[in-house]
Amino acid sequence: MNYQEALTYLYSLSDFERSGQYTRDPAENLPREAWLLEQLGNPQESYTSTLIAGTKGKGSTAAFIERVLRQAGLRTGLYTQPDLHTFRERIRVNGQLISENEMSALMTEMRAVVERIQQQKKFGPFITYEVATALALLYFSRQSVQHAVLEVGLGGRLDATNVTRPLVSVITSISYDHTQILGNTLTSIATEKAGIIKPGGLVITSSQSPEALLAISKVCQQQHARLVRIGSFVDDPASEEVKTGRLPPLSYTYRLERRTEERQYFTIQSPEHTYTDLAIPLLGDHQLENATAALATLEQLRKREQAYSMGRKSITIWSPCRALARSCRGYRACPHHYCRWSPQCRFYAEIVADSALLIHL
Repeated sequence: MNYQEALTYLYSLSDFERSGQYTRDPAENLPREAWLLEQLGNPQESYTSTLIAGTKGKGSTAAFIERVLRQAGLRTGLYTQPDLHTFRERIRVNGQLISENEMSALMTEMRAVVERIQQQKKFGPFITYEVATALALLYFSRQSVQHAVLEVGLGGRLDATNVTRPLVSVITSISYDHTQILGNTLTSIATEKAGIIKPGGLVITSSQSPEALLAISKVCQQQHARLVRIGSFVDDPASEEVKTGRLPPLSYTYRLERRTEERQYFTIQSPEHTYTDLAIPLLGDHQLENATAALATLEQLRKREQAYSMGRKSITIWSPCRALARSCRGYRACPHHYCRWSPQCRFYAEIVADSALLIHL
């Protein structure tokens, strides 16, 4: 099977993403995906992961997180959707797209497994997205990825990516989307997206709507998970709910310092540090929110990875930092390039999320 044949086969499956038609029993989504992955050797268990749901901001937040981890020395996987020019954009290792040959080889291998499962008629038919997700998770394992950043496709609770066990779950901004599937209220939509929260887990959210936040908080209580909120230093739309004890206060806040035609300059206050002189070449308050969500995730990943003892490479890389933007795509490194970003190091790392961002430690 060559690359074009692999794509043809993949898109020949029931393709809800393109058709908009959803006719299967949604209760089968996760068991079907889990069974496929089990037949493939459960590749998702060979590395740690971060899982990101939300209506807006998932892609930028995922790109920020992945690039920091990569520049810190970890071998990373990034799974996003949709693609703009080629399907291969969805699956990247260390910033490089899966090659046509790699994809065709894996699809040839997976097709035999998919067809064997479907012949058993234990579940309904696979859809394109489910097989693509399994392909990404398998590819990351074969490429010896250490940490994968995964973007949820639709919702969260029943999404194929939710078979993973992320160290940190992230829920970005929530608004009305896919109401025919997720429900027509912010409570129902947020509840579906909060389905990625794991028992005893940690969720970071930049959601600002009190209605959505209360739904997320309810799932956290049910799962005995910890909720970490981020938002603007200027105003918390859920301040009344915080005063009455229904929601926790903001743990991470950002404040815009100034804005030019090319950049935004801002400060982030975390529970442990004040990050000053930050700048991004991405305009809009929502991008400050995404950058703060990424930083919060990275800080929490460090803590959880340090406590995650399975012989994997520890993520001991974050300390108080300053960031500045530049338009070039080059990369500058100090003499301490491989010092693991210790507090004594002044290190420059380029992060790309639609443009360049430099983290300066």
